[in-house]
Amino acid sequence: MATTSFQRFEGATLQPVGSPVILSGYLADEHVLLPDGRLVLFTFEESDWRLLVFDPNANRVDLETQAPFTGGVRPLGYSPALEQVVMIGFASDAPFLFLFDPSTGSFADEPAFGGSDIGWVYEAALIDEGRKVAIYETFGYDEARIGEPPTVRVGDFVTDTLGAPLEVTGVVHGHAQLAPDAIRNPDWPYGEVEPAIVFDEVGARLFVVHADGAGLTTVDLLAGAITVKGFAEPPTFWTRFMSWLVPPAQAKGSEPSASLSAWLSSDRSQLYVTGEAGDAWRDEENRLHTTHTPLGLMVINTETLELDRVLELPVNYGLSASSAVVLTGSGGTRIWCDEVCKPGNNEPDVEGEYESSGLIFVDPTTLQINQHLSPGQGFHPRGAVNDWLLVETFDDEAWGYETINLITGESGGRAEISGSAYFIITDKGFFLASQSG
Repeated sequence: MATTSFQRFEGATLQPVGSPVILSGYLADEHVLLPDGRLVLFTFEESDWRLLVFDPNANRVDLETQAPFTGGVRPLGYSPALEQVVMIGFASDAPFLFLFDPSTGSFADEPAFGGSDIGWVYEAALIDEGRKVAIYETFGYDEARIGEPPTVRVGDFVTDTLGAPLEVTGVVHGHAQLAPDAIRNPDWPYGEVEPAIVFDEVGARLFVVHADGAGLTTVDLLAGAITVKGFAEPPTFWTRFMSWLVPPAQAKGSEPSASLSAWLSSDRSQLYVTGEAGDAWRDEENRLHTTHTPLGLMVINTETLELDRVLELPVNYGLSASSAVVLTGSGGTRIWCDEVCKPGNNEPDVEGEYESSGLIFVDPTTLQINQHLSPGQGFHPRGAVNDWLLVETFDDEAWGYETINLITGESGGRAEISGSAYFIITDKGFFLASQSG
């Protein structure tokens, strides 16, 4: 039988606080914060999913309920208007919208929407104080529908209606058709294209930053109006690397890709965008070359939809914390001699290294760099509580977690983690989930 030990850790020192609570099943890395400060957690074992209402102040589980879905969950949050938790649950490989009452531990008798009514859900969010749900669908990974634009539709929980899909124009998403001279694998002549998708739940807007970094599509989700905005001065740093890397003439084609991510500032006035361009190709000796190029940071004004700034930094990942925009990244080229290069070679020979940027703290107002910590070391920021940032650290010798003060840049504490364990970041603190069974 699977179990999970769930325990709060203090931010400044990353030391355990109190005793762990033992939960049945494996704990999913998802949660919902309720208005009273309690957490809705999700556990599973095989196809058996359960919801738990956990009180972090009393360090106990108040409610535990069997879920009506079997194939995974994506919680969307708490709806103040409905006083319910809204989530996408998967059953029979189809998504359904479920409502859960945390005061009674019960689900609504039937899903709100789902099944054949909606396609493949890429992103979704609650809007209009939780009365409505906005669903972003894409067909970019269905080979038969490559080239079709993504769509967005709005479902109304109050009237129990699901609006017609609205095409999100100007956006390429998923597998993009490559030119014939760029095809290495004739059976799959596509490159990966991932624009950045962000919902402004308060303003009921959807932002989609185009994968080439040269424009933005905005959807007013309540009015159904679409605006496509091209930037007057395309970011030169992005343009330089988004012009696909062309391999030498003797190379066997390429598989270019672009993957962007974005997030809103805490006051919703700025949209931060970062990401990376990738390339993979084989030389005349059949060695595989893989290149990852971090694209820096774009800052877009959400009122004017203009591109305010581009920071040419070696970063491809970030998040906003209480007093800083936290950035990190890695890039470089590696050359692999695998089974294609050397038949029977099950342990590929590797040349080259990816170089890590370390951690960069940027002032959200001035966009000046306040701290640049440990260049060359790999970090993955997980989230922040108050002025303490939790990061995963990894290098050639060790892997673990560390807290760093966002103002001083000083380390607070470190925890070496082994086995199936990870931290969940909540507004109530850092919680370590250690799984067994």
